[in-house]
Amino acid sequence: MSAADVKGQSLLVGHSVGGLHAQVFAAQHPTDTVGLVLVTTTHPDQFFTWPALLPPSAPGEEAAVTEARSFLTNMQADASKNEELLDMRASSTAARNLAI
Repeated sequence: MSAADVKGQSLLVGHSVGGLHAQVFAAQHPTDTVGLVLVTTTHPDQFFTWPALLPPSAPGEEAAVTEARSFLTNMQADASKNEELLDMRASSTAARNLAI
């Protein structure tokens, strides 16, 4: 964590998609990490499996289904569609490929 000029080890807390980033950081920097707390974190496979579980788009479907489909497909395909400008596919792939 030299770029941030942080001394010593850190306890990482990751919430939602931040959990993916915290897991990747902890795996890549084990000597800088004293612990890892995951709070309702995103699962690494979420953006790959959830869209396949949704039914095809249909007229008159529940708004929540339409919104979930849009969220899962748009946000993972285009980082400009989320406030943090995160590449969800890259984050999910990096977390899925960890060997911890």
